[in-house]
Amino acid sequence: MGDAAAALRPRPDRPTYVRVATTDDAAAIAAARLVVGVLQKHRVFLATTVGPFAGGRADTFVEALQTLGGSVVGRGAIGEGGDPPDAVASQVASSGADAVF
Repeated sequence: MGDAAAALRPRPDRPTYVRVATTDDAAAIAAARLVVGVLQKHRVFLATTVGPFAGGRADTFVEALQTLGGSVVGRGAIGEGGDPPDAVASQVASSGADAVF
C-alpha cells in the first residue's frame, strides 16, 4: 500500500473500498439459454428502460432468444420516459408471453 496509496484515500481515517467489476457480456445469452433451454419458455415479453439497456443487453438477449427458437411477443419501456409499471404489466398480461425479460 504505502504512502502513494494512502494519498488516494478521500478520508485517511477510514478504509477505502474499491470494487472492480468485470463485464457481463455473456449474461444476456445465458439468460436466453435459461429461458428457452431450461425453463422451456419461448414467448417472451421484453421490458427495458427507455435509454440503452445495459449496453445493448436487451438486443443481445433478443438475438440469442431468436436463435434458440424463441420469439418476442411484446415490448414495454419502464422508468424515466417510459410507461407506468401498471401499463407495462397490462401489456405483459395481454401479450400471451410465458416469460418476461
